[in-house]
Amino acid sequence: MKHIVDIETWERRDNYNFFRNFHNSWISITSEVDCTEAFPAAKAAKRSFFLYYLYAVLRAANEVKEFRFRTDKNGQVVYHDQVDIISPIAVPGKTFYTVRIPYHEDFERFYAEHTTSSIIFPKTATRMEPKKRLQSKVILTSSN
Repeated sequence: MKHIVDIETWERRDNYNFFRNFHNSWISITSEVDCTEAFPAAKAAKRSFFLYYLYAVLRAANEVKEFRFRTDKNGQVVYHDQVDIISPIAVPGKTFYTVRIPYHEDFERFYAEHTTSSIIFPKTATRMEPKKRLQSKVILTSSN
């Protein structure tokens, strides 16, 4: 669900007003993540490390309210109860598709859904169909 923020009473009003007209007014975070324990745990469980990683990123983003703030198409500041993730997925032919992957709080449900749906689709698709508008309730990610 999307909640509209009342700018006049928002505790971050002054920060928002200062940055809102900047050419690049959003934030981007790049960080190294120690996966020393996660990688072997995923492999021992015969699970995809990629999905472990995506779930951890999404869980962290959903646990911090400030990571769920966006500006909607009408220019209003909003926050979402939940955000999803968009990630590049490799496909044959030296290219990739960008796939939206919905968040589920329960890891087992998240894993089960994404081993059979959006992650598999690009490998068999013949072309990428653009969406009219990227939804604002997503975070973008990529990995090396």
